[in-house]
Amino acid sequence: MNKTLRYSLLSMLMLICGMAGAQVTVTFDATTDKAGTAEAAKNVKMEKDGISITVGEGILGNGKEYRCYKSQTMTVESALGNIMRIEVTCTANGTAKYGPGCFTVNGGSYSYSDKIGTWTGDAASVVFTASSNQVRMTKIEVTYLPSGTVAKKNAGLKFSETNVTAVLGEAFTAPTLTKETTADVVYSSGDANVATVDAQTGVVSLVGAGVVVIEAKTAENDEFAAGTASYELKVLEPVKTEVNEPYTESFELGIGSFTLDNVSLGEGLSYVWKHDDKFKYMKASAYVSGKNIASESWLVSPWIVLSSAEVVRTLSFDQCVSKYFADVTNEATLWIKEDGGDWKQFVITYPEIPEGKSFSEFEKQSVSLAGYEGKKIKVGFKYVSSDKAAGTWEIKNFSVGSGSSDVSGITADKAADKTIYNLAGQRLEKLQKGINIVGGKKIIVK
Repeated sequence: MNKTLRYSLLSMLMLICGMAGAQVTVTFDATTDKAGTAEAAKNVKMEKDGISITVGEGILGNGKEYRCYKSQTMTVESALGNIMRIEVTCTANGTAKYGPGCFTVNGGSYSYSDKIGTWTGDAASVVFTASSNQVRMTKIEVTYLPSGTVAKKNAGLKFSETNVTAVLGEAFTAPTLTKETTADVVYSSGDANVATVDAQTGVVSLVGAGVVVIEAKTAENDEFAAGTASYELKVLEPVKTEVNEPYTESFELGIGSFTLDNVSLGEGLSYVWKHDDKFKYMKASAYVSGKNIASESWLVSPWIVLSSAEVVRTLSFDQCVSKYFADVTNEATLWIKEDGGDWKQFVITYPEIPEGKSFSEFEKQSVSLAGYEGKKIKVGFKYVSSDKAAGTWEIKNFSVGSGSSDVSGITADKAADKTIYNLAGQRLEKLQKGINIVGGKKIIVK
């Protein structure tokens, strides 16, 4: 069947059933709807069911993506009616390289969240321009209103809030949903391990810590188009002042039961330690607006009650450091104190920063808590800066409990290979019975 006849038949079909105002969606999937090959010329054109897409680089790389490099365009055109909506699904999130956030679009309204970019408007053609880096798309959905039909009314679904936080064990009231459609609303949860929702009422039940999307949908009816609305719900564990081992805090959702002690914040600082919502860790920095600012701030655990069992227990965490410390061994330090006692510093090592880089990779650090059996302790991450230097320290995946006796986080003084430490990182005058650390190596004295 030739292209013209195919479009004519499709147009007739739309005229027959178009009085209902139904919109039509055409989907281009990079795994099946090819736009050339890795060797294809630029600006490859695809056509499908009345929609044509001219994409900057066709399919490249793994053969499963449409790509537009910086300043290249993707043009979407409709032969059968104006385009009302275009949704692009990308391989990276909206604010990262390759994601939908790298597009600018002419006319209409363009928004993006996570891996989805959404254009809405009313036009026969739409031009997307890669504004930075490149955009890698796996799917493109184009919705148009066939010529001669009247668009149905918008369902008008909207939640009063789009990002909310709740705490396990505490009452939670869901955001209010408003709508214009006369169709029934159906609610759903994206992760029943975090929260469930009553499909008819929208009442939410909290289940576990995590992040979940709660969605409301309405079907199309004679007067209104189908509609959707959603909100993101972050569910947190309750804050505790005292916990028992084993205790973990990933910092994925926030600060958890840790607290901040801002001993000194220089002028221009309102905080030093802050949760990074994007990368899911705690981050300390006193570099603001191109200036290093003097500070001292602690990230402190709740009281951790250790059992009296004679087992090897370990404190561990993942850390990343920048090259901007004057002396990281004095400015990013680990401390422990017993209930009723004073803070004591534990010697740790730091990840190496690759040549030409500003930051290290995250590296796991572990220290032994031998000698703390049956005690109640707090752990503190102490950050210090000056007007001369303000590095960045990032912490995640904190844990205390029985496990490996790895002591990679304890090191002897590099300038004195014969310096002796115990497993708690404390310097000794001479070898003692048990495990000693000498020159970075374990020595067992029986």
